[in-house]
Amino acid sequence: MKKSSFAEKLLLFMEFLKIKDYWTYQLPEWDNYYKEDIEDILNSMYSITILDYVMEGDVDVWTIRYKDCDFILVNDLVYGCEIRAPKEEDLPQMEQLIKSLDV
Repeated sequence: MKKSSFAEKLLLFMEFLKIKDYWTYQLPEWDNYYKEDIEDILNSMYSITILDYVMEGDVDVWTIRYKDCDFILVNDLVYGCEIRAPKEEDLPQMEQLIKSLDV
């Protein structure tokens, strides 16, 4: 019997999805948030640092740091809002981040 990785066990609690070279989690509660709403939330949390922001058409993209891990927060007017982690070992911190965002 194959041993489950930590990420596979974590998938039982939160629905992380592996796409190409990153892990993602949809934030449907944030789908109708404007850029300003998201920035207000991120700026109000002392544990989050905004490293970068890029606007590409109808998509807002933030690079944020939380507990020494970098994540990508994408707010797309068509596809909704999601958070991405580039490394499987960052999934526990991503789970904590999502819980701290009250989603």
